[in-house]
Amino acid sequence: MAALVVALAATVLPASAQGNDPVEPAEPVDVADRPSILLVVGAPEGGLLGMIAGANFAEQQLAEALADHGAVRTVADEQLTAADLVGADVLVITAATDSANFQPFLFKATVPIVAMKPANWNALGLAKRNADESTPLQLLDAVQPDLDHPIASRLDPGAGADVPLFSGGPFRVGRGWVSGSEPTGDAVADVVAAGPDGAALIAYEPGDVLGWPYIDASDTAAACRVAFPSHSSSWALLSTAGLALFNGAIDWTLGDACAVPAGPTTPSLHNGLCLTEAANEDEIARNGELVPREILDEPNLSSLWVRAIEFAEIDDEPIVFFGGRFRTAFDADADRDDAGALVGGLDRHGVFGCNVSTGMVTALNAPILIDPLTPVGDGVKNERVRALAFDGTWLYIGGKFAIDTDSLDDETLAALPEGLRRTTISLIRVDPRTGELDLSWRPNIRGSVSALTIHDGWLYAGGGIRLADEQPVTRLIRLSIADGADGITDPDFAPEIAADVAVGGTDPFAAVLALEVVDDTLYAGGSFQTVDGQPRNSIAAFDLTSGELTEFAPSLGDNNVGTDPIAQIKDIAVMNDGSILACGDWWLVSPTPNRTWTAYDHDGGAADPNGDGWFGQRSKIQPRPNQFNHGKFDPVTGAAVMVDGAPWGPVTDGGIQACAVDPQTGIVILGGHYESIGSYEPTFEPADQNDYPESHVAYEKLTAVDGVTGEILRWDTDIDSIRGLDAVAVIPGQETTGSEIIVGGAMTVADRMAHEGIARYIIEN
Repeated sequence: MAALVVALAATVLPASAQGNDPVEPAEPVDVADRPSILLVVGAPEGGLLGMIAGANFAEQQLAEALADHGAVRTVADEQLTAADLVGADVLVITAATDSANFQPFLFKATVPIVAMKPANWNALGLAKRNADESTPLQLLDAVQPDLDHPIASRLDPGAGADVPLFSGGPFRVGRGWVSGSEPTGDAVADVVAAGPDGAALIAYEPGDVLGWPYIDASDTAAACRVAFPSHSSSWALLSTAGLALFNGAIDWTLGDACAVPAGPTTPSLHNGLCLTEAANEDEIARNGELVPREILDEPNLSSLWVRAIEFAEIDDEPIVFFGGRFRTAFDADADRDDAGALVGGLDRHGVFGCNVSTGMVTALNAPILIDPLTPVGDGVKNERVRALAFDGTWLYIGGKFAIDTDSLDDETLAALPEGLRRTTISLIRVDPRTGELDLSWRPNIRGSVSALTIHDGWLYAGGGIRLADEQPVTRLIRLSIADGADGITDPDFAPEIAADVAVGGTDPFAAVLALEVVDDTLYAGGSFQTVDGQPRNSIAAFDLTSGELTEFAPSLGDNNVGTDPIAQIKDIAVMNDGSILACGDWWLVSPTPNRTWTAYDHDGGAADPNGDGWFGQRSKIQPRPNQFNHGKFDPVTGAAVMVDGAPWGPVTDGGIQACAVDPQTGIVILGGHYESIGSYEPTFEPADQNDYPESHVAYEKLTAVDGVTGEILRWDTDIDSIRGLDAVAVIPGQETTGSEIIVGGAMTVADRMAHEGIARYIIEN
């Protein structure tokens, strides 16, 4: 809901209402345009009319003071959304707000905030938790200001050591930092005023260590923050000196100290997109049944997750399609039961459409079946939808699933080709509005489809494809999608993609997992060692005018012996400078000096890399913080782009499953299974598998990176997921609107709010 704009008189309350002398009108802030100030209020008795009539004196007092600074927009706390923050220069949260309605996304907001209630201080990480009774709220009437701080600049020059804060006080207000964990060093917030029991007015600049780092010790203020002492009672008015400090706080948040740093804007979470079933954290698939998880169980890969995202304009409406392993989809405004679980969903096996404008599930309902259990070998045939593509008319769906014949009418069932009657199929195309099958397009392929892309009348499909039209193929094919095409594979495009690893049989790891076309070049990534007999480290390129393999050959390697001994490319994107961005799971980018790894034998002790146990089944290399897992490469040669002697971009402690680039800002979005990300440190020697260099931050599962410098943008999304993210897409914006980021995986929470399977972020222009 948009913020409700309220016209406010520029006069202050009479002295009889304030209990002290009238306040001289504040001088307007000297800015070219009047700032936009968002005032978050509690819902007053009598509604808005009651507030304007003076039923809520304290909030009206603040609103009138703010009117001297800029244009004031007012929104009730229970109606506040992330969209209300767009365009705001400062956000003021009054003390009359209900802490139960305090929005978690404000913790990461890049808008300066003045918070005026202990519970709000807590939610922003500015002060100690209310529930901790060892440090009671201060009983405060007067404060001792730091007259040298800019916030105190409006105080009377003759103000003494003790300045009265309220009319009619004292009142109980918030506390200072957590006892015993006060921050030290340069990144320390300023105590602007102190009460008898500690800090009472605190000013945080961007990057200052938060007073209560309740998520992670590295949590810092995302923008300027002011913990301003106040009270929830509507009649707790500020004194003349209190108003001077309040106006000084607004001056400060609108000044240079709180200016947005130069550089790309970090994305902000946006509500209003459809949801899937939540990841199942309490059960695990065992022997064909879902049973309660036990404490020693491996991470639950029976969780339902989103694996593929495709955006399209359908009938002038923006529609995003999701594919994966789920059987239910929910509208953005879906109801929840008493336990918070989603209720009232629509049956949607493996794929559904969501209207980006309304957040409503579309009518698309493809007749496919998805089994929710964890695949073990060939134990589960109908695993998931892995890839989606849209050609302007048809939606192509790839993966491993079955046709739900029970949902077809008799006429459609009679016309169903033999290739779609199998217990497991890999590729279909449907009407994007309804999900109705196109029975005239009949691909006959065996093996899972993991990647799809469209170019010049052809659909390119990659995966573990073994047979096409009953003829052997090796992982990558193309099929005509021109008018009248019947789904027959093009025999003239038949690259030989192979791996030769002496574990598990013939071609155990050969697969194509990612496809991207740039001009007339097809880039293919996956898990392989040769293409057409030429060495290629899991990524290659083809000239589509000739069908020939190009010289593009990045040098990648992997030390994870016994698990995945060759590199894996999971996603490919093109960057704004034309470079190729590849993401996946690998350790080495050549040339990379002084690579770091650690090996452990089956008992957990250090293994000798030169000994007999190095390649044994009982030894493995633990994931290390210096895994690269993504890289930026020359589009012709495949040479790695280097920055200061090291490959471009940060390193992670786990795999990256998906990546995308915002064409407007050049920001790179990484999504995956990692838990930390940081700069490459070639001399770092880990003491054990849980040791991390100081350069790493806990920006797990989703990270924004500067596309030029490779520097990590300060954007902590707090994705909560057992598995992680598997899909990332960017919807380009227009000249006046920012791009949108859509991510999918097995998550349940983003930015501390429930977002089952899917989250949406906005990159502001």
